[in-house]
Amino acid sequence: PFSVDHGAWAKEGSQLSLMRCEPAFAYGGNYYSKDYKMTVPVTPVNGEYHLLQIRAQGAMRGYMAGFSENGKIAVYKNDFAYKKLEESDFPWELGTTYNLTLEAVNNVITLYVEDKKVLSMKDDSFTYGMYGCGSLGMGRTLFGDFDIVEI
Repeated sequence: PFSVDHGAWAKEGSQLSLMRCEPAFAYGGNYYSKDYKMTVPVTPVNGEYHLLQIRAQGAMRGYMAGFSENGKIAVYKNDFAYKKLEESDFPWELGTTYNLTLEAVNNVITLYVEDKKVLSMKDDSFTYGMYGCGSLGMGRTLFGDFDIVEI
């Protein structure tokens, strides 16, 4: 089960569907989880910002990473406002399902696409929090089964 903040969320077959016209996120798991990784099949259907979230401490604090605008991938921090921390080129395509893994160990946040490390950065702001998924802008995304592993 998830708690959600904005967006239209529905179960579509075995996937979680998110349609939104503004930032929208779903949160789950233990609020005090520290080091863990999550792997989720993510299908960008429409729009930009198809993201996983880690170490979320409610709707106003946490990290998110995944597909960003203009063929990019990025890591963001929400500390009562969204800030892009890292970005790289990645030619993702609408309608294609990608296995994204987002990992938090100590102060390092790492994003993998299809088991290949694509971004890694350090930040000491949040040392624990929930996992989740969502978006920063208008569009639609499908999220598959969440595989969560404590490290």
